[in-house]
Amino acid sequence: MERVIAVFGGSFSPVTNAHLALAEEITNIYDIEKVIFLPVSDLYEKNGLLPSKDRVEMLKLACEANPKFEVSEIETLSPILLNTIDSLKILKKQYPKYPIAFVMGTDNLRFIDTWDDFQKLMDDYYFIVIPRNGDDPMKMILKNPSLLVNLDSFLIPDDYVRNDGNSTHVRDLLKAGKSVRYLVPEPVYFYLEETLKGWDFNA
Repeated sequence: MERVIAVFGGSFSPVTNAHLALAEEITNIYDIEKVIFLPVSDLYEKNGLLPSKDRVEMLKLACEANPKFEVSEIETLSPILLNTIDSLKILKKQYPKYPIAFVMGTDNLRFIDTWDDFQKLMDDYYFIVIPRNGDDPMKMILKNPSLLVNLDSFLIPDDYVRNDGNSTHVRDLLKAGKSVRYLVPEPVYFYLEETLKGWDFNA
């Protein structure tokens, strides 16, 4: 397969070591030009979402040591909430030489055929599917006719990569006043300690 741009979307509230490890594993399995981390907008309704300026800054700190990692502010700077296809179209224009592969967990695979412009997504992009909670991505695809007919759009690692980059767990520890030092990249840990000290993670 030709070299691709992998797009890793998420809240990253905050980014964790597990997120970075997952991105690194993907670059080891596929011929990846770069991994673009795509944090969601503040308009995205999710509990425990830190302000986008802080999430972006922590991502940049976490990614600065890896030349293959990049942070995109397409969604965080947009005045409106973008759908996945809107963001991917913008990235496709920015990187016209490369196919785009969106990294997704099996939690989203269950519902992707209900997304806006589902068939357009299948026709124009690849999807790297990462199992969650013991799911088998291939079995899920084979059971869903809408996904099965688009099987060539899905990339499923032979050696399943781990997807335990759980920001919720990190936030729960922060709420309880416990240390997250070895769960997040070191510069992110110091950012949390210095810039977000006293932040109400229960909000």
